[in-house]
Amino acid sequence: MFRSIHQTLTVDRQMPMDMRHWRERLLSTILAVVLVLGSVAAVPSAILAFHQGHPSVAVMDVLALAWVAFVWRRRTLDYRLRAWSLLGLMYMVGLWLMLTVGPVSQIYLLAFPAMAALLLGMRPALLALVVSALTLLVLGWLVDARFPTPGFDDQPLVKWTVVTVNFAFVGAMITLSCAALLAGLDRSLTRHRQIADSLSLANQELHLTSAAAARINDLVMITLREPDSPAGSRIVFANEAFLRRTGHAREQVLGQPHALLYGPDTAAEDRQRIDQAVRAGEPIRIELVVHDRAGGAFWLEQDITPILDEQGEARHAAWVARDIGQRKKAEALIWQQAHYDSLTGLPNRQLLRQRLEQALAASAADGHVVALMFIDLDHFKEVNDTLGHDLGDLLLTEAARRIRQCVGDSDTVARLGGDEFTVVIPRVCDMERVDHVARQIIDLLVQPFRLRGERAYVSASIGITQAPQDGTDIEALLKQADQALYAAKDAGRRRFCHFTAEMEAAARLHMRVATDLRTALGDGQLSVHYQPIVTLATGEVHKAEALLRWRHPVLGPVGPAVFIPIAESSGQIDEIGDWAFRQAAGQVLRWRSLFHADFQVSVNKSPLQFRDSDAPRLDWADHLHAIGLPGNALSVEITEGLLLDSSDELSRQLQSLRDAGMALSLDDFGTGYSSLSYLQHFPIDFLKIDQAFVRDLKPGSTAMVLCRAIVAMAHDLGMTVIAEGVETAEQCALLASVGCDHGQGYLFAKPMPADEFERFLRATL
Repeated sequence: MFRSIHQTLTVDRQMPMDMRHWRERLLSTILAVVLVLGSVAAVPSAILAFHQGHPSVAVMDVLALAWVAFVWRRRTLDYRLRAWSLLGLMYMVGLWLMLTVGPVSQIYLLAFPAMAALLLGMRPALLALVVSALTLLVLGWLVDARFPTPGFDDQPLVKWTVVTVNFAFVGAMITLSCAALLAGLDRSLTRHRQIADSLSLANQELHLTSAAAARINDLVMITLREPDSPAGSRIVFANEAFLRRTGHAREQVLGQPHALLYGPDTAAEDRQRIDQAVRAGEPIRIELVVHDRAGGAFWLEQDITPILDEQGEARHAAWVARDIGQRKKAEALIWQQAHYDSLTGLPNRQLLRQRLEQALAASAADGHVVALMFIDLDHFKEVNDTLGHDLGDLLLTEAARRIRQCVGDSDTVARLGGDEFTVVIPRVCDMERVDHVARQIIDLLVQPFRLRGERAYVSASIGITQAPQDGTDIEALLKQADQALYAAKDAGRRRFCHFTAEMEAAARLHMRVATDLRTALGDGQLSVHYQPIVTLATGEVHKAEALLRWRHPVLGPVGPAVFIPIAESSGQIDEIGDWAFRQAAGQVLRWRSLFHADFQVSVNKSPLQFRDSDAPRLDWADHLHAIGLPGNALSVEITEGLLLDSSDELSRQLQSLRDAGMALSLDDFGTGYSSLSYLQHFPIDFLKIDQAFVRDLKPGSTAMVLCRAIVAMAHDLGMTVIAEGVETAEQCALLASVGCDHGQGYLFAKPMPADEFERFLRATL
């Protein structure tokens, strides 16, 4: 029992704190106290009652205690039934005592509504108060219990009305106070329970959120905003991913400012943006470099989101970050690949344009000159074809290194592709410096290249343009530098040229020629002229070279040195070359019947006509057979540059021509690349000495020595020698003296149309 009273009075933190529970505990406490105190008071009360002749009082005490014990033990009964049982017992005891003892017992009737207020609330308490007051009034009036009431001794109803009113006043005061107190307690307990429920729910959500945040791969931290603090905010939460990636322990992070992750590689601009957003309580997304505990830098994509409290104030912020290091590496690689040449590591065309745009913008602001150089390696194709692409790549890499040695840190060296390089000098104060750089590049590139035990030689041709003198449009500047480059090549290579307005005019002419050439053949503008090849020993003409000529309807004669390269680059050379071959075959058929049965015409064949192609081509051997000509009626002239291609396909095509009976003539001998090494590998019939040697031919000259050596070598190899560009009788005599077989040049005749060539032949008969 005493333990029950102690448990009732002690707060049970595990029980729900609502009013019903509180009243149930109070009822049990009251019942227990009544049993204890009632039992203590029952013995003297019973003795006194027997001595005074009131045994019924003792009986009432025993019955009341028994009933209290019964209700106390039956805790499974409904609460309201137990409460009303106790209240009913108190009322009956009070009523009985009023009848037996007298008005002194009205205190029991006063306890009746007070206990009702405690156990059942306001309405039952008011009902109990009314019942107690009426009971006191009725009993007092009817029984007229005697106790001193000055002024009302002869008026029992009035007297008991006054007693009842005072009883009701005091009882109401006690009852309403208890009821109000308990109502307030009820509201407080309800509010407490709601707060406890909210806190419990919040704790559950916080626990779930913390558990979830601790297990996600994103780096998460929560900061408390402190606008007045120099730090701006401090960290109050960090998940496991954050701790793992940064290498910090939790106790090293909590309470620290959010700038904990800043380091020397963190951009000042990024720091400022974050600090401003944190102090203002504004959201922000940013990519920045941060640092771990060891000082290692890594990239984060950071989302900072304010967390609003109930007052709408952003006192906290959630920082959710993703490690984007791999993405940044991939982006850097993509950017590198998009802006730099993979072989040489130089900027490529795209980055060159960006650098050139920046240089032109700066030039417009401060007036400085911008120089643009185009560099092309002379004879690189021969090296590449001879030594292979691997060594060719090594040469390009070394060439890039040498070019970089010649320029300053603020200059840009780029590779456009192949063997083409570009230099941008953004701030030119003196054009002499540009010329000095160009000379230095040429001098360095002409030095031997040692490539895995092999030695290779190239040179460089450079075209130069400048802004704003030559313009400020990037495309125009690139085109101008390219035009200047080709002018340098045409001037003999291994030199540089500055862009001029004349080059622009020549370029426009080149474009027009390229356009008009497409219709020239169909419009009958092309023709074949023939230049005789004279036998030096007899003066007879049994051979001729077929040469293409073009008379433009507006421009007039356009030389083959102009339109043949255009035909090659535009892909028209196959059609034009086959047409020229048919014209020559028709003429040699006629001239064999008119002049000499062994008459032979040489036809030039471009190296591009030997390449693999899907374009329809004329089979020259089949055509000769179709018109009834033997193969030896035609000789095919090729350049020694073609022989650098040692492919099986070229050997097959050359051998096919020989098998058809056509002779092979090697044109412009002596000016190509390592010609002698190829003479033993290809079936050459005629060797044509280039006019560069004939032009300087004089007794005792170097050219005389070379011509004698060429003739001797060719004869030893079983070849017939033809000298080109013979213009003087002295040259003819000297060539004949060294045993040269044939001569060709203006000394004998210029190239002429077929009908005029026929008249020439008749005149020589």
